[in-house]
Amino acid sequence: MRFPNKIVRYHESVLSKFAPILDHLSHGNTTAVELYSVVQSQMESIADFVDALNALYALKKIDFNVTTRRLCCATPNME
Repeated sequence: MRFPNKIVRYHESVLSKFAPILDHLSHGNTTAVELYSVVQSQMESIADFVDALNALYALKKIDFNVTTRRLCCATPNME
């Protein structure tokens, strides 16, 4: 997973991949394949896409519904 630093520019980092993914998921749930086909032009490789999904899931920004096999924006947890 590439993070921005002196060598890796922001647009080359995983952080820059968050916006297109979250933007598309804000319109509704989708499968990973459908999501990748939409944001593919903004990813350098499928590895970047998977890294971005992993990071967003770890940050609890996206969720995966096992029954429907769809990705969605995570609902804020009101504790």
